[in-house]
This record gives sequence, C-alpha cells and structure tokens, in this order.
Amino acid sequence: MPASDSPRSKWTIADSTTLYRIDNWGEGYFEICQKGEVTVGLCESQMSDGEPESFSLPSIVAKLREQKIGLPVLLRFPHLLHSRIETLHKSFHDAIQAANYEGSYRGVYPIKVNQRAEVVKEITSYGRRFNYGLEVGTKTELVAALGYLHDPDAFIICNGYKDSSYINLALLALKMGLNVILVIEMPHELDEIVKQASRLKVEPQIGIRYRLSMEGTGRWGGTSGEKGLFGLNFSQVIDVVDALREKEMLHCLKMLHYHQGSQLCDIAGIRKASAEAARVYVNLIQEGAEMGYLNLGGGLAVDYDGSDAAGPNSKNYSVPEYCETIVGTIREIFNESSIPHPLLVSESGRGVAAYYSVLVFDILDVSPFDGGELPAKLPKGTTPIANKMLDEVASIKEAAPDETGNIYKRVASLYQDVIRNFTKGKATLRDCAIADRINRFAVVAAKPESTTPRDFYYGNFSVFQSLPDHWALEQFFPVMPLHRLNEEPTHKAIIADLTCDSDGKIKTYVHPEEDTDYLPVHKVNDKDDYLLGAFLVGAYQETLGDMHNLFGTTHVVSVENKGGQLEFTRIVPGDTATEVLTFLEYKTDELRGNLKRWTEEAISINRISPKDRDLMLREYDESLKSYTYLGS
Repeated sequence: MPASDSPRSKWTIADSTTLYRIDNWGEGYFEICQKGEVTVGLCESQMSDGEPESFSLPSIVAKLREQKIGLPVLLRFPHLLHSRIETLHKSFHDAIQAANYEGSYRGVYPIKVNQRAEVVKEITSYGRRFNYGLEVGTKTELVAALGYLHDPDAFIICNGYKDSSYINLALLALKMGLNVILVIEMPHELDEIVKQASRLKVEPQIGIRYRLSMEGTGRWGGTSGEKGLFGLNFSQVIDVVDALREKEMLHCLKMLHYHQGSQLCDIAGIRKASAEAARVYVNLIQEGAEMGYLNLGGGLAVDYDGSDAAGPNSKNYSVPEYCETIVGTIREIFNESSIPHPLLVSESGRGVAAYYSVLVFDILDVSPFDGGELPAKLPKGTTPIANKMLDEVASIKEAAPDETGNIYKRVASLYQDVIRNFTKGKATLRDCAIADRINRFAVVAAKPESTTPRDFYYGNFSVFQSLPDHWALEQFFPVMPLHRLNEEPTHKAIIADLTCDSDGKIKTYVHPEEDTDYLPVHKVNDKDDYLLGAFLVGAYQETLGDMHNLFGTTHVVSVENKGGQLEFTRIVPGDTATEVLTFLEYKTDELRGNLKRWTEEAISINRISPKDRDLMLREYDESLKSYTYLGS
C-alpha cells in the first residue's frame, strides 16, 4: 500500500497500521489510536492482569517541551523492559511445565547490549523476583555488575578474555556469596583461575564455552561454528576436562555455555544448536564432571521489519515457540541418557532491551522532487534538445498507460545528451537547468517503474550517533510518522540526518510487502512540527554511537505510568558542545582565549568594532553551552 500522488477520501488508521506494519513489529507495545497518533502501552505493574494504559508519543513530546526539553530525544520505557523480562521467564516456565522438564530456568542480561547504568539498575531491581542475573565480558563490566547485583541466587557469568585482575575480582565476589561462574573462553585461562583460586582459598565455579560445529543463522551466524572466534573445540574441551581431573577439580566444572550468534532468525537452526550442545553436556557428565547448568547463550531475535520470516531483520518464531523448541529438544536428549535435566540459562539481550527505547525527532526541512509547471515554449536560444524533451513530455497526457514509460525513456536519453553537450562546452548551465526541470516533470507525469520520485526529509538527528548499526551493518529499524496517521501519506521520502555525510540517511523502510528505499510520509506544513520515531533502538545503539560531526548524545527521558499519569522519572540532558569537545581533548578555555586574541587583532586593524567583538564572544559562549542538535 504505497504512498500515492493524490490522497484517498477515506484513509483510516487501519490503512496506516498495515502500511507501517506496526501491529507486527510493535508486539502490542506500540499501536495507533483513533486520533491517528502512535501510542505506547504502559502497565503500572507487569504482574497485574490489567490491560496496559496507552499514552500518545506526540503528547509525551508536548509535555517535554513544556519543560523546555526539545528534540531529538530518546524515550526510555522501563515498563517495556519489565515486560520483556517477564515474557521470557513466563514462556520458559510454561514450556518447562508443558514438557515435564525437571530442571528450571534463569535468565541473565548481557551488559554489553546496553551498558547504561539506568538499564542495569532497572534490570537487576525488577529482575530480582526472577533471580535474573548479568553476563559480563570485561573486568569493567564486572565492576558495574557488582555494584548492583547482590542476589545470591542470580548468576554473574564472566565471559571474555581474562587476566589475573579480572579473575581475582570474580573469585572474591564468589567468596562473598555471589553466584559467579568463570567461563573459560581460551584454554590458557584455566591455569590462572586455578592459581588465583588457590591463593584466595576459594573453590571456583567454572564454565566452558563450547564452540559449536555448526554456524548460526542470520547476519551474525558466522560468529559461531568453526570460524567462530571464541570458545573451545572438541579437543580443547577434553583437554580442560583432563586438566581438571588431574588437579582433582573436575567437580568445579558446573556450566556448559554455547553461543550461536545474535539475531537468530530461523527456529530450525536454534533446534540443531541446542541438540548439539545437549550432547556435549551429556558427555561431560559421563566424563565425571558435576555440571548442573546449560547456558544457551544469546540470539533471541527481534522482528524489526514485521515480516515474521526467517530473514536478517526478522524471525520465524515467537518467544513461546523459542522456549518450547529449546526445552523440548534438550529434554528429549537427556531422557535418552537418563541424566538429570540441567538448569537452563539464556543470555537474551537484544530480545529484552530492543523495545525499551524510541528515538523521536522532527523534520527540519524538505527538498521535494518536483518538476513544477512547464511553459508551453522555451526561451529563445535554449538548446534544441530541450525543445524535443518538451514535445515528448507534452505527449504523456494523451499516451496510453503502457506507453508512458517509453516516453520517459526517450526524455531521459535526451536529458543525458544535454549533459554530455555541457561537458563539451556545447550547452550552457541554463540549458542544463531547463532540461533537468523537464526531466523531473516527466518522472512525475509518466510514473516510470524504474524511476520513482523521492523527496528528501531532513531530520533533526544523527544516524551515526543514534542508529550506528543502520549505518555500519545496514541493520533495519522501523521508522514511521508519530501522528497524522488518519491521513494518507502522499509523499515518498528518504530520511536524511544533519550530518554532512552521504551515508547520513536511513536507507531501508518498512512496507506491507517488502522493505523499500523510501518512507511514505505526509506533506509538511510550515506551522506544525512533523514528528518521526525510530523504534526498537534499545539494544546496542546507545553504546555504539560515535560523535560524527561532533553531534553528541541526545536528551534521554525515562517515561513511566504512575497512577494513570505520565511521569518523567529520569531526565538526562543531551551533550553540550563543551562536553563533546572536552571528551575529544579540546580545552575550551584555550579555544576561547585564542578566539579572543583574534578578535582583538581584528579590532586593531579596524575590521570589527568592540561591539562586534562582544557579540562574537557572547555567541561563542552560548554555542559552547548549547545542545549539539538544532533547536526546535
């Protein structure tokens, strides 16, 4: 249902729902209300049976502006984080009961997915009722985890490369009573773990990261299998088992961990990986290891494009189906071997955090693809080729629909002739401008399948700062207007950002049939803001963003439902120019001092007045204190 050139008389919110696929990727969290605005559903308590109360995103923006908080802004919704944790645990619990599985389930959140303190605090606080733990990959992440997670029944799983300092901190936390497991990523780590455990007089809990023989599915499938960077292969696993047996520490081996990849799109691959890992676990028990925990790693995918299919931006399963597949596969293998069912652990980060954040920005300017009105005759002296183009365009009105495409091809060929003549000095700049206008008019009039007009809508944001995975990996994020959704969007737009970079644009957009290179949008008027939202950006985007063109972080606001009323529970102002420059080692006092000396020199040669100097320094000081994005 693409945007058209003239609005339909009876466009409905159902049409917008279909056009933007919000019912698919929104997972019930995001919908369109009768007013034609995108809403978010927030429950006061995720444990209650009540329906979530919906709040309009444009109304949230309006309330923020009352508090002098402009756009762009990253809205965080802690309730959605709670809901994802609860959904994951409930789905595993239901699958375990339905399959008569004799083990239980614990989740852990990989801090690397979104390392912001607010996220980790929210997860450990709400997750305590589920003994929800954390996965860390560095010593610094472990430092963060130990500051918030003090539940002795929740796991702190230590992955990544480890030196003695990292290992010591983990072992001391274990000695304090926390449930810390050191997962061996590289064979040499075992000796250091044993050495430091002996020194600290603590018995370690050890895990092995097993490198699957099969590759995963989707964009990150190559991170597992024989080409995977991390984990132990068959022979290395046995070497660790033999080394632990020789040290009389085989009973310390508690966990098998495997990682199939991120954003696993195909349930069949998930089933195969869990079966292979279960076989390895069974053999470790048979080797004499105590075990107890089977860590499924991450990979729970998000349906970014709403297609519900096994593609790089989607998945062909639901969360309950994911849990049922894993539990059923593992149960079958363990029942064959008459070995106790292990406690299952998963490290779902993307599937938990993605829904948590929405980037909201406004459109600052539009560059329309518009041929305008053409005169019946061209000015005297215009290149004859342009007159031929005009004659061809005039015939479009009377042409049959299947002939207009051929007419456009002839117009486009003549246009290229004008350009070639210009490069040879046989046509003028004005000739090119006239030919360009005729060519654009032909595109609009003929509607050729190969060339569809695209307007440029310039948004108040930076792709590199707020959507880095889209730029670097072509990761898809659903983007759509936040209002006017009871009106038909009649324009086809490419959304560009504020950066002066050719990659500073959103390249793919959701569509009912398939992804496209344009977003259906409404005509922007001069008096009202036009608001867009980029959804499912809670995973990775906040921690991967850079400072391209020195655009810093956006304002960040946490939004909650308190007694049926919106409450902004946390407001973090976006970076100022001073903060960004200081981070990049500029000394703002030095910058200002240099500028002041330059202004004094300009006064001394009568280039500016003292009043101009004062104005310049005042504007400079205001710019240093200002938000790095444009005012709105």
